[in-house]
Amino acid sequence: TYEPTHIRKTSMTLAKRSEASALYEKSLDPELIEVATRRAIDLLVEHTNGKPENEILDIYPSSYKGKKVSTNKNFIENRLGIKLTTQEITNTLKPLGFDVLWKRDNLEVTVPSYRAKDINIPEDVTEEVARIYGYHNIPNKIMSGELPQQTINTPFRFESKIRNLLMGMGGIEIYTLSLVSVKESRGLKLKNPLGKETEYLRTHLHSSHEMAIKQNSHIKEPFFIYELANVYLLRKNDLPEEKMKLAISFSNYDYRKAKGVIEALLEQLNIESVLEEPVVDMGVFPNPGWVIRSKNTYLGELKSRLPVPEIYSEFDLDNLRSVSNEVRGFDPIPKYPPQVEDITFNLLGETKIGSMITEILSVTFVKEVQLKDIYQDAYTFSIKFQSDHKTLTNQEVEKIREKLILLVNKKFGATVKN
Repeated sequence: TYEPTHIRKTSMTLAKRSEASALYEKSLDPELIEVATRRAIDLLVEHTNGKPENEILDIYPSSYKGKKVSTNKNFIENRLGIKLTTQEITNTLKPLGFDVLWKRDNLEVTVPSYRAKDINIPEDVTEEVARIYGYHNIPNKIMSGELPQQTINTPFRFESKIRNLLMGMGGIEIYTLSLVSVKESRGLKLKNPLGKETEYLRTHLHSSHEMAIKQNSHIKEPFFIYELANVYLLRKNDLPEEKMKLAISFSNYDYRKAKGVIEALLEQLNIESVLEEPVVDMGVFPNPGWVIRSKNTYLGELKSRLPVPEIYSEFDLDNLRSVSNEVRGFDPIPKYPPQVEDITFNLLGETKIGSMITEILSVTFVKEVQLKDIYQDAYTFSIKFQSDHKTLTNQEVEKIREKLILLVNKKFGATVKN
């Protein structure tokens, strides 16, 4: 017999494959050598009048000691789901070369040498019983009981929903390394870092996204990337807290369009959000931006940064999920038709469009306002006038329009373009 490791190594090194190498590298049973040798001696005596020596020379330093595996009748029956007698189990194992010893319901099996490599645990003995008994003879039973209630709004389902929504808006999902340099994080330092660029666990996703944007700076077309990943926040005398974050980075994007993507995402998640401009620096980089809240719950931030042409937003995923509604509210179709008008305002440079739309919506019978077009300082809004109780007349709409224009002029200094 031969050492299987040596046979395999030599065969692969020389690139020579043979039937013998394919067999011996699988570790053939060395106990078969004695059987083969005695048969060869018998054939030599019979056909050539050979005279054998009194002893057979057998250099066999570590002969096979019978391996024993213990189990019991209940173990086999529980795994197979059928009732068997000790005699049936014995009659199954003995023809396979196993020696069987019963002590009441406890079974000790002596494994033959040619099965020593693949029979090691009680489950292996059970498998031998099952395959000889016949898998087709084991009865099958359909599960019974009520169907489990579907879990709504689980973390994985929520993450998958966000991925699908951003992908549908044209986003590109990325995966970045959790390890960053000291310049990019104040997180936990590794004892055995691979290099200075991977010394710390990140506490935010911005530095990873900034690098991804720089690596793709040759792309002049607008694009945005997004990532759902953990950050690692320091805790005193404890391991860092793993917190799932959603980061979205826009490159070569108009700020209004980037903000529109964020608002569309929140709308699809059925989140009523409010954007507030922070008075002090609150986040990932020093430029002022917007804090996004919903019902006094902090959701994230939306910021822009120069000289890198980037707009960046980062959300706390747990907070997003806590304020997200799985089912959208339903408003019945209005019974009375609306009147829709386009009104163009000349606005000052510092006017906040969101605040202006909020003020317009506060006017009675104004149901919907959309920014339709922009040309220099002229902003055209599409405004829907509607009542839930009657059809508005032209005279009534004219009075509402005058009230609306007066309010916008007083609050924002905006004038109607003729």
